[in-house]
Amino acid sequence: MPDLFHFQQELAINVGAPIGKAWKKAKQALFEAKDQDNIPQELEADYSRLDECRNKYRNQMHKINQAIQPFSGDGSFNCIKQIEKTILSCIVAISKQAEQVAREVGTATVTKLLAQIPAILAGIVNWKKWAAQEADKFITQQRIDINEAQLKEWLLHYLVPVFIWELTLRRTPSKKKNKKLIDTYKEILQKARDKLNGSNVNELLNSEQLNNCIEWAKQTARTFQRASSQVEGRNGYLAFVHKANRGMPDQRLQVLTVVHNFDIRSWDGKTPAQRLFKQDFPDLFEFILQNVTGFKEPRRRKVNG
Repeated sequence: MPDLFHFQQELAINVGAPIGKAWKKAKQALFEAKDQDNIPQELEADYSRLDECRNKYRNQMHKINQAIQPFSGDGSFNCIKQIEKTILSCIVAISKQAEQVAREVGTATVTKLLAQIPAILAGIVNWKKWAAQEADKFITQQRIDINEAQLKEWLLHYLVPVFIWELTLRRTPSKKKNKKLIDTYKEILQKARDKLNGSNVNELLNSEQLNNCIEWAKQTARTFQRASSQVEGRNGYLAFVHKANRGMPDQRLQVLTVVHNFDIRSWDGKTPAQRLFKQDFPDLFEFILQNVTGFKEPRRRKVNG
């Protein structure tokens, strides 16, 4: 799958962090100068320049976020060439902002960024092919009395986009810097919902068939992952604990893996094991209570005399 995490991390380290540091320094200097009668014009000009630079950098990062999606705003599949063009133009624009803080995006960084683009594009292409194949399987299994081409079009370009944009919006951190991005996603989501509501296919389905279609669309949308940050977050935590404790027993690592796979739940209430194997598992705590027995009793205190 496309890995947006590493791609944006590379840009943030080489461009975003220096811009943020320079902006913060200029803001502090301007704040301290407010106590004076006359604020030096060069401080105001420097802060305004860096503030504009910071906003342009964020806007370009948001454009990359919006581009790496399987669907466009109208529900059709995104053109891969257009995604690539958008990413490249954003890299160029971000590189220009780096010049504002006397930084240069070196050849090694550019090469590393460009090397990741084919994998990002391939991930989107593969997901679209997989989704189309899964739609064919689902239609065959359900045996819904509707034209197959019409039903497939409705599933892939009316129903799935709604859940794709819902998930994207839910996964976007609600921070002040993401306000424009969140507003854009809300607008796209509303358009997708309006398009779905304007379709008459759902009127041709009974309640059971409609629920099955909705559940299939949710699961299909969830399979599109743009980054590996959740897995890396767990690995990062384990690495931190491992280093802090100067080692970690194998048994504890196995226990943490079981807890991660069978007890930690996502927003939909499902564990990683449920999503992977597509079946329910017993509650981990109740399973332990029922199956783990024979604990040793505490040692009895010796009574003197």
